[in-house]
Amino acid sequence: MNNLGIDQRHMPLVRLLRKTFALPTESPLAFSQHEWQQAFDDARKQALVGVLWPYVSSLQEKERPPRDVLLRWYAVAEQIKVMNERVNAAAIDVVKTFAANGFRSAVLKGQGLALLYPHPELRNPGDVDLWVEGERKQVLEYVRKMCPKGEVRYHHVDYPPVNGVEVEVHFTPSWMNSCLTNAKLQHYFKQQSALQFEHFELLRNGSGATLPVPTESFNAVYVLIHIYRHLLGEGIGLRQVMDYYYVVKALPVDKREQVAAHFESLNLTSFARALMYVLQQLFGLSSNCFIVPPDEYSGRFVMDEILRSGNFGKYDERLKRKANETALYRFVRSLYRNVRFVRYFPTETLCDPLFKLWQFTWQHLHRYRRKN
Repeated sequence: MNNLGIDQRHMPLVRLLRKTFALPTESPLAFSQHEWQQAFDDARKQALVGVLWPYVSSLQEKERPPRDVLLRWYAVAEQIKVMNERVNAAAIDVVKTFAANGFRSAVLKGQGLALLYPHPELRNPGDVDLWVEGERKQVLEYVRKMCPKGEVRYHHVDYPPVNGVEVEVHFTPSWMNSCLTNAKLQHYFKQQSALQFEHFELLRNGSGATLPVPTESFNAVYVLIHIYRHLLGEGIGLRQVMDYYYVVKALPVDKREQVAAHFESLNLTSFARALMYVLQQLFGLSSNCFIVPPDEYSGRFVMDEILRSGNFGKYDERLKRKANETALYRFVRSLYRNVRFVRYFPTETLCDPLFKLWQFTWQHLHRYRRKN
């Protein structure tokens, strides 16, 4: 099936994904021991070990991975369950803390998106991203009381860890590099904010607890931007792409046209078409779920970038990171990396260095850089 131009090293994971999502064209796995090890190693790099565990554990004995790989797969899946309980508890705690101090909020990505999965407890969790209602100055004044040295970026500020879980407090969910497009995006967020802060969902862990999380329509725009931002930053992995698969599947039919209009307004249609192709090829997203038509040309490029990069670009062998990078070195490395994106997504790519320079200057003028 490797007519997609996928590096052979990644084929075991790709085939496992396609079998997990029951693509009818996928042949039986019949993996060798080496291929099972490759699939497991790639699943770890892409933060997908947990979500693939139900399928792997359901295989007949003759089809299963070697015992040592199977036991490691099980152990990681169990660790993810424990991590999810801790992150759920932290999210509930921080939402209550802000509510008690007069701030409504919504938990972005993470634990809210996990609720769209068949097994929420097996989605690899990250930190808690909390979008807080209020102007930047007002929110920052409150956060500074608990975290006076935290670095402030355009969209968020550091917050003290809650029971060992990292927390970021967002003034706005995200941004666009183009100042004109970003103005439209911030207007969209402002229009949508009240509904997101009032939209609660029940956690599926038997606790009876609820969390304020964004609606499906909002996530269809926001999560796409989140993936876009990281792809153009230092890379994005399949965990976030799988998130978007479940977002698209959950999006009501009567909302698709509206979401597609937001893509067009925010200059996101080209990237959305590329991602639809990735969702179709890796997860079998059916054509009746497409928000916009897929584009094979840009889609193949994006799929290759995702498979090479791993979770947030940590495994991209093309990135020459240094242990103690200066801001200038990171900036130059970013410029060099982004050259290959210009052909596919020119506006955001070309505006990226301008936004980085503006943010760096803005941080220094306001003394928002991390204090030692």
